[in-house]
Amino acid sequence: MAFHAIIPAGGAGTRLWPLSRAGHPKFLVDLTGTGRTMLQATADRLSPLSDSLLVVTGSAHADAVRTQLASGAKTLGPKTSGATTPGSVNPGPVHPGSITPGPATKTDAELATPPFRAVVEPQPRGTMAAIGLAAALLEREYGECVVGSFAADHAIGNVPAFQEAVRTGIRAATAGYVVTIGITPEYPATGFGYIHGGANIANLPGVCQVESFVEKPDAQRAATYLAQGGYFWNAGMFIANTSVLLGALERFRPDIAIPLREIAAAWDLETDTQSAAVRAAWEKLPAEVIDRAIAEPLAATGGVAVVPAAMDWSDVGDYASVAAQIPGPQRTHQVAPGGSAQETIAIDSEGALIYTHDKPIAVLGLEGGVVVDTGEVLLVSTRQAAHKVKDVTEILTQRGLDHLR
Repeated sequence: MAFHAIIPAGGAGTRLWPLSRAGHPKFLVDLTGTGRTMLQATADRLSPLSDSLLVVTGSAHADAVRTQLASGAKTLGPKTSGATTPGSVNPGPVHPGSITPGPATKTDAELATPPFRAVVEPQPRGTMAAIGLAAALLEREYGECVVGSFAADHAIGNVPAFQEAVRTGIRAATAGYVVTIGITPEYPATGFGYIHGGANIANLPGVCQVESFVEKPDAQRAATYLAQGGYFWNAGMFIANTSVLLGALERFRPDIAIPLREIAAAWDLETDTQSAAVRAAWEKLPAEVIDRAIAEPLAATGGVAVVPAAMDWSDVGDYASVAAQIPGPQRTHQVAPGGSAQETIAIDSEGALIYTHDKPIAVLGLEGGVVVDTGEVLLVSTRQAAHKVKDVTEILTQRGLDHLR
């Protein structure tokens, strides 16, 4: 059965302002100087596994998404054997053992260039609507298939481990489960929800039952989860057969499922311009996340499985986590490049994180500092205080300076 990857790409990433801004959020940014934006890196690691990539995004970001993924070069439709397209995403080397799911054998060119498509939401209605629409459109285009949803703005250091977890998840999805990938916790995190894993599932090595989904814990409870074992960080990755996913939505949230099916049937895949009726129906959809809509209630009936994986995962949600993602050679200087290459000087500033767009920057005596110059906005902070940067964006709005957000 074919596998299609869904990449929800939305949100402003205000905790990384001004690197991440409303008009140019973090998934469109190369945060660590690797030469690939977060969206491109997400596509790179999914391309060898996928028959197509479908990015769900807003109108403000659609052009940038298409430019970065060269999605205009190929259309969402039946794949032509052996076809290649200049300008498509270069996924880099295919890691040993990276195989495509299903019985069909693809050429290296096909593995490197699955079709791309950007589907533009009229307005954000939560991850359930975005993923549900994508699943329904893919089923309409290809027939019943397996789909997986993976955020556009996460970082994964161990790509082979991620790809193996996805392949395992595809096998479990083919067996009828809604599957999530659980991140083996590295420390007692309080900023993530958790997945409570249960018994191993027979005939599905590396897969276990999900007992429950747990909200973000306090520090004491997070430490208990880590010591007890069997709890995994919830990274929001889901894999399922389209009929299982949409069937669960019809079962638990018919108020979303029924109009979503009608919207998908009328959706114009060839343009970004939807009819007034489609836009009106979309705007009436309840805003909901996939966890609450189907994952949590389905887990209570035994229908959700988890693939535990250690893959050096990060949601890159603040400047401290950005610093942890900087490659080794750059980490020596504690500097991450941003914009054009410029000279930076850091004296007595161990752990300083410096981004400069168009001018050299010197930092003296600013240990653990964060300096971000985008050319239009300058941020100077300590790493400890940088988590309050969202407050700055709220003040900008209060002062009528939304164009700087």
